[in-house]
Amino acid sequence: MWLTGHILGGMVTGGALGAVGSLLPVRVRIASLAVLSLLCLLWALAELKIVKTPMPQWPRQVQERWLVRLPWNLIALGYGFQLGSAVATRIKSNIIYAALLCALLVGSTLAGALIMALFGAARSLPALIVAPFVDSPARSMRFALRFDDYAGVAAKVNAGILVAAGVAVAFDLWA
Repeated sequence: MWLTGHILGGMVTGGALGAVGSLLPVRVRIASLAVLSLLCLLWALAELKIVKTPMPQWPRQVQERWLVRLPWNLIALGYGFQLGSAVATRIKSNIIYAALLCALLVGSTLAGALIMALFGAARSLPALIVAPFVDSPARSMRFALRFDDYAGVAAKVNAGILVAAGVAVAFDLWA
């Protein structure tokens, strides 16, 4: 249900963005792709803490009240949906903006949904990987603290992905 929620949340957000993007004139989308290429490089520098960029967002977490009111499967689906949508929770990485803009600028409901579905699936993986090893609140806290130790590594990976995306978009525009 966790993975399904992430994928569905991504599909809804990406599909809506792709639909809006399909209404943009081709010239606007092409110019926006050039801007996206530059933004990806800027966001990579921000991930490495070389520059600071604004991160507009809806600063909230998923609903904690759900934990005492809903069945576990529905909780997993709801949490996953909010996290997979990329916009219903706090944003901690600039890579999210790149994914959202790609879904918008692809100019297709289906392609936008696919982009964000893949984003949602990828975002769900860390929890799915560690779930079999977390059998108590204490172990959960230890894993959370260990993940915090790898924040710098994650930022470098995100920066690398952003640079690759920026170069790929620029290359595609040039071609």
